[in-house]
Amino acid sequence: MRAAGAALLLLVFAADVRAASPVSAGAPCQQAWDPPSWEWVASLRHGAPVEGGGTIVPTAVIDPAVVARGGRIAFVARFTDPNEPARNHGVFTADQSGVRAIAIGCGRGGGSGEHGTLGDPAPGGGRFAGLFSGTAMAPAIAADGSVLFVADLVGAPSPRALFLHDASTLRTTRLVAVGDPTPLGGTFASVGPGVHGPRGSVWFVAQRQGTSGGELFVFDPLVAGGGAVRPFACVGDPLPGGGAIALLATEVATFVDGSSMAIGPLPFVDACGTVAFRVHGGGGAPHSGIVVRKDGQDAWWLRSGDATPSGGVFTGFGGPVLGGEQLAVYAEHSSSRGATAGWFVGRPGAWRRAIGFFDPVDGGQCLSLAMSRAPMTPLDDRGDLVVWCAVDLDARQDRIVLCRRSGAQQVLARRGDPVPGGGSFGGGSLGELGGWPSLDGGGRCVVSAQVQFAPGTSGYFTLAADEPRLAVPPCASIAAEFDVQVSGPFGSHFALAASTLATEVPLPPFGMLRIGPDPIVWLLPPTAFSGMASPHIAHVPVPDDPTLRGASLHFQALVFDATSAVLTAMVATRIDP
Repeated sequence: MRAAGAALLLLVFAADVRAASPVSAGAPCQQAWDPPSWEWVASLRHGAPVEGGGTIVPTAVIDPAVVARGGRIAFVARFTDPNEPARNHGVFTADQSGVRAIAIGCGRGGGSGEHGTLGDPAPGGGRFAGLFSGTAMAPAIAADGSVLFVADLVGAPSPRALFLHDASTLRTTRLVAVGDPTPLGGTFASVGPGVHGPRGSVWFVAQRQGTSGGELFVFDPLVAGGGAVRPFACVGDPLPGGGAIALLATEVATFVDGSSMAIGPLPFVDACGTVAFRVHGGGGAPHSGIVVRKDGQDAWWLRSGDATPSGGVFTGFGGPVLGGEQLAVYAEHSSSRGATAGWFVGRPGAWRRAIGFFDPVDGGQCLSLAMSRAPMTPLDDRGDLVVWCAVDLDARQDRIVLCRRSGAQQVLARRGDPVPGGGSFGGGSLGELGGWPSLDGGGRCVVSAQVQFAPGTSGYFTLAADEPRLAVPPCASIAAEFDVQVSGPFGSHFALAASTLATEVPLPPFGMLRIGPDPIVWLLPPTAFSGMASPHIAHVPVPDDPTLRGASLHFQALVFDATSAVLTAMVATRIDP
């Protein structure tokens, strides 16, 4: 259905909706929904069943959940197999439908050197032995649910490799292994974790034999013959404005088996192929900074010596994360009180301090912060940022805080808050909030937490967005299909519309019309939500129309119940040129 007048169409459409599900024409533009609450992801606590048999024993504060845009999570956990106790840990995914195993190992974890031979068969030969725990080694999950992970192997040509589990085919592929040839000559001395890019590409950290640090490489699956590895950023590569890369992946883990591995910080890659990565420069380049590569061109977004929006200058950076057209990063900087640090969000010329040391939080001061790093996704497409912080020096009074783009703060969880089913996040050494919360594409927050109601119990929790929201991938291709996620409260309905144009037309009492005004296409009729923790996912095909190349599709939804109606914020997907 198209409209000659967007405002008229929306008002008529809303009137039709009111006739079917009474919405007062005079209702204020507000959201009268009940506040959201935390819930377990797939009842993910100790003893949760795994499809195909066995149960899991997660240690969530050590092994955080990484969340996909659709809400599915990936994590590492201990595993109990009733038929074979030696099969005892693995990589898993979970959503509200349950828990699935990606790879099961045997013996102790990655880097232990104490491995059994009863793990799952590994592609390329041998068996999975040790899967790696810890925040830096968290498995990365793509929007479609595909998972990247590093594993030690037994009976294989190589002792360690990076693997990709394809969610559509349920096949696992070995991408690159220790000892494989590098595209720059020689072999890889170590292969570390990676992150997903568009069209099945993978960015990963690795160290070449004879070099002292990690560098960034890309696995491109579109190269004939099963894909190929190419360099992305290496020591000696030129930097914008002069100088060269001196250091990249400066985080190196050394394991009890004597091996070592460059582990980060990882780059962040969005669905359009824009890549943000931290570098240390030499030869006249800034000491430290964040470089963003877009459409093949590198640009400094942040550099040591740049002025911060809160005073002082930047001196160092964590790993960058992207959300929409913005970047978030934990950064060290100078101030009138001396050296300090905080999280900053924005883009060149428009940065804001989201939260930092000694800032007011929840009646106290922020005295501890976790650093930024991929593959966690704390920044959403609208510029809201979720972080862990503590208001005491012992980090026993920790918080999960949403730093909104407006500058407002919202405390999402406190140690001591109740947990669904009994118990709490808080109290003594048993209650602990994980340091790396993430946001999915629908605005839901996922938190890893230790729970105090049984010794050692921990799990993964999701908190729905507190307002109706839309989420789309930032890029799509001609004649392809992508998902639009619409989040809203149980018992309400929504209608979804799109346009190739954007506008700002006040449309009381519904809010601001931001798409159109002409044409507007209604993609979905009034559709009921099942609840904010489970967004509705609409599959939207991109027409096979060459005139759409380089254009953007703009989406907005009308969300309503018996007492109120509201237009969501607008989101957009760019069509590949």
